[in-house]
Amino acid sequence: MKKQDLYKELRMDEFFWGGSFIVDRDKVDSELIKEIDRICVFENKTPLAEKWKKLNLKECSDLLLNAFNFDLAYQGYAIMTTDKAEYYKKLIVSKFDESDTKCFTNWCQNPWKSKNGASWNSVTENTFDMAIVLADKTKIAFTYFISED
Repeated sequence: MKKQDLYKELRMDEFFWGGSFIVDRDKVDSELIKEIDRICVFENKTPLAEKWKKLNLKECSDLLLNAFNFDLAYQGYAIMTTDKAEYYKKLIVSKFDESDTKCFTNWCQNPWKSKNGASWNSVTENTFDMAIVLADKTKIAFTYFISED
């Protein structure tokens, strides 16, 4: 599995705990969720199978922007400027074409937009985590954020 580590390469580690990388797809015709779960296992994350929530690219883009911009545990606390968050979001999203991209997260709704709280299926042992996945026929971008209260 060829892996491009965006987290270290782009110095995202200066702003948040987690990771961000792009891997080549195993096979175009493979089952995407199973492939995402194999990545989870390879990265020592918990596979979610049918618990991955599908998003459209706009929802995914909004979630990425919020996750880059704000802490998961203290959601009003900015961990980087909005401009920097927008830069990282665009860098990932621009690698994907809207018509050919499938997006997933481990959250049931965007916690920064939900008025009644939000729930998620953990992929780590941390108190808070968020995984955001974009995939097309040739690659998968996997970005995750972890936080503690």
